[in-house]
Order: sequence, then C-alpha cells, then structure tokens
Amino acid sequence: MGRNEQSVLKTLIYSDIFHYPLREDEVFWYLIADTPLLQKTVRQSLKQLFPLIVQKRGYYVLERSKIFVKTRENRLRPSREKLHLAKRVAQVLSLIPTVVLIGVSGGVSMENASTEDDIDFFLITKRKTLFITRMLCLLLLSFLGRRRKRFMQHPRDMICLNMVLDESDLSLPKKRQNLYSAHEVVQLVPLVEREKAYERFVGANAWVFQFLPNSKTLIQQNKAHIVKRQTNYFSNAAYAVLVVVEPFAKLLQMILIRRHKTTETIDQFLLAFHPVDYQKKVEKAFQKRLQAYKLYNKYYV
Repeated sequence: MGRNEQSVLKTLIYSDIFHYPLREDEVFWYLIADTPLLQKTVRQSLKQLFPLIVQKRGYYVLERSKIFVKTRENRLRPSREKLHLAKRVAQVLSLIPTVVLIGVSGGVSMENASTEDDIDFFLITKRKTLFITRMLCLLLLSFLGRRRKRFMQHPRDMICLNMVLDESDLSLPKKRQNLYSAHEVVQLVPLVEREKAYERFVGANAWVFQFLPNSKTLIQQNKAHIVKRQTNYFSNAAYAVLVVVEPFAKLLQMILIRRHKTTETIDQFLLAFHPVDYQKKVEKAFQKRLQAYKLYNKYYV
C-alpha cells in the first residue's frame, strides 16, 4: 500500500470512530497527511483501496462499516434542522456587543447529529470579557428556553456553550494542538462574526494544517456564509462598561464552578465545557484501529 493510500485509509479509519462515512470531497478536506494531495490523487487512492473499503450511495466507508451509510443519511435532516435553529439563536446572541464570533461545532457541524442531540456553540469574545460574555449568553439562552443545563436528561435542541475563547489569544493551548482539535477547528461552522474574527481564529491556529493539509479549501467555503455584524458607538460604549464588570462575573462563575465540581477547563483566555473526555476515547480508538490495519501513526489525537 502506497503512502497516499495509507493517508486516505487513515482518514476513513478516523471517521469510522464516529460512524461517519465520507463523500469524496470530505475525504479530500479531512485528509490526514503530511502534505496536501490533489483531489484527483485522492480519487485514485480511493479506487486502489477496494475491496478494503466500499462505496455506497456516494459515501466511502470501511467495508465492515457500510451499515453506517444509512445512519448518516438518517441524520442529515435533523442536523440541518438544528443548524437552522442554531442560526436563529446565534443572531440573537450576537446582539451582545462583546460576542465577536459564534460557530457551531460537534455533530451538527458535521451533519451527524441525531434528533435527540443538543447543539454545541463555540464563542469568541472581545478582550477581557470572557466571563461576562458567557454569563450574558447563558442568561439569554435561559430566556429563550434553549440553555443546555448540567446533567439534563433530554437536551434535544438545547444550546451548549462548548467553548468560549477570549480574542486576546486566539491560538488554542499547546496541549490542545493535536489531530482531534484540528478536526474541531476545521469542522467549525461559523455563523456570525465581527471584525473578521473567523479569519483571525484560523490564522492563529495554522498548526491544524500540519494534520489536515487539505482543509484550507473547506475553510474558504465556510468564510463565504458568515453573517457579519458591525461594531458601532453603542457596542463600543457597552464594551467599556462590560470590561469593568468582568472581574465580578468571573468571581461569581468561579464560585459556581467550584461548588458544583464541574468539568470546565479554565485558562486565562479559554473556558471549555467537556462533561466527557472524548479526546482520550478517540485517541485510544484510533490507535487500536490503526494497529488492526498495521498502519503507523505519528499523530496524537
């Protein structure tokens, strides 16, 4: 098996962890490789991998996992309905002047969400407003009846603020710069932004292209669909007030986090909520699958 075929197979193996067959363009976008490959090279490599993989109704998948083509098809409609809802909610949250980017991550961004799933939001805030912006977003989500609360048994169509990032440092921490997070960055569907925040975020995380070198094409497509909000006198004045309130918002939320012993990751410029550590689970599953196919893995998921 040649180097190109190995890269394509690794890509399909990784997506198989999520029971997620890929179209040809998605194999190209999410290709796990050291250097970019042309789309025609990816197409040729896919052909060389038969019968180890199969093509079914336009999707490529490991032969043993072809049953998941139906699963993905069944998830298209609920995922698109959730994305439509996410766009409406994002328009409301973007009224908060310290919100500079709202994007959808997780299963909804990949059209891989079931009917009962919640919706993960990724936020970037203006400088020194991480906690006050999160607090205002949570209050607004509660008012809309869309806040995903802790340990909620039925989170269908609820919004989870999965990650909130301060624009002071848009690069994800070194410990998060791995294959798993690279996928999270390129799979993000940006909905609303101010001040070219999505472009700045991608630029600050150019390390992702060391893992997914073909994903630049997908990112360019994403940029074309963002709704832009303008910064005006009112938003600047509100920002000045909210910066003053930020220490009090941080103190209050830190008390609540410690009291409830939750699983937030809190850095100077990052607040992330992860009730289950999927990264470690995915890493173990990927390693196990690569060993089964006798493939070398230099990537840390």
